[in-house]
Amino acid sequence: VTLATQPAFVYDNNVVRVFKSFNLCIGVDSWPGRLVAVVIWALGSPLLFLASSLHVYKAKNDSGGYKALRCFLLIAGAVIVNCFALTYAVPPDDWLKTMVHTGAFASGLFGYGVYKLALALEFFVEYKDLLRLDLKAKIYAGTVLFHTCVLFGASAFLVYLLLLKDYRPIIANIRADVIPAVVSGGLKVVGSWRGSFPFMWPEAYVVELDGSHSPVGGDPCGVFLVVVTFLAPIVEALTAPRELVSHGAVVIYTDLELEPDAVETKVLASVELSPCGPGLSCDSESEGECWPRDQMPIC
Repeated sequence: VTLATQPAFVYDNNVVRVFKSFNLCIGVDSWPGRLVAVVIWALGSPLLFLASSLHVYKAKNDSGGYKALRCFLLIAGAVIVNCFALTYAVPPDDWLKTMVHTGAFASGLFGYGVYKLALALEFFVEYKDLLRLDLKAKIYAGTVLFHTCVLFGASAFLVYLLLLKDYRPIIANIRADVIPAVVSGGLKVVGSWRGSFPFMWPEAYVVELDGSHSPVGGDPCGVFLVVVTFLAPIVEALTAPRELVSHGAVVIYTDLELEPDAVETKVLASVELSPCGPGLSCDSESEGECWPRDQMPIC
């Protein structure tokens, strides 16, 4: 949307002035792209709260430990991650707004990391013998931990860059609520688009205070963050152990042959999933020792 309506804003914005890179998120910092982003966020954020509430319910009712800590991390993460909404509400139009905008993004990453940390804790509370996990469970655990580290690392790196120096002299005042955006002050950005739609790419450089030119490059860190954040939940959904979702099932029936006022409910079978972990079974004849299902002793 931004490319079609405000192509120059892609390279002439305050994020480029600060980080000297074409950031993927700049498309939501001007009209009318910001309107689209707000709608998408409004549709997506309730799903995170729903997932968090389900994990909180599980933490309170499963047999694992650290219940209070897990619930706290899940709730805190779901709340802090909503700092992402401030990035839409406060576009980087001047120095203060740029600091709030970028700080809110870093806070949202931190909140998402806290939420994923709760998922990692949930997994390791359930499965203490990591060496006996099957491949899918190991992929799930590795993906959750890797994504958590990426989120915390990206958040810390952004905060470090914000504290690195005073950006007041280089940031422009921008009216991004009009088309095209009106830019005044700050460092001058010279750029243009190469190629033809849809195979187009921007080229630009920033004129520094001393007159030197700083080329604006790609944003490999941002692309890496986006790709990991997009793929990680998909991998986790495909590899999450069933035991993390359900701890067992009970089959019951009602004896209707009794008198109407003496209906009796009997438990036919209680099917408990193995606490040993995915792909393992507990042998009651061997004092609860866990065995791979294909190697379990026959009694």
